[in-house]
Amino acid sequence: YNSLPLSLGYSRKVWRALKEFDPDIIHASSPGFLSCAAATYHHILRRPLVLSYHTHVPKYVQDYFWPCLAPLVRSFSWLL
Repeated sequence: YNSLPLSLGYSRKVWRALKEFDPDIIHASSPGFLSCAAATYHHILRRPLVLSYHTHVPKYVQDYFWPCLAPLVRSFSWLL
């Protein structure tokens, strides 16, 4: 989708919003770039982290993008 903006979730604006909101828990849906940011903020803010797994990202990468990256993505997705 060319018109779909994507973010890595790392920015001063996000950091300020999180500090101001002061969440009790941090939730990220599906492994991916935003989950990495959620894990970072979870460590910094010392809040519990909950991940919901909705997309089997390694299979998605293999079928729709670059099959050669699937093993790397599979390894990375389980680190979270």
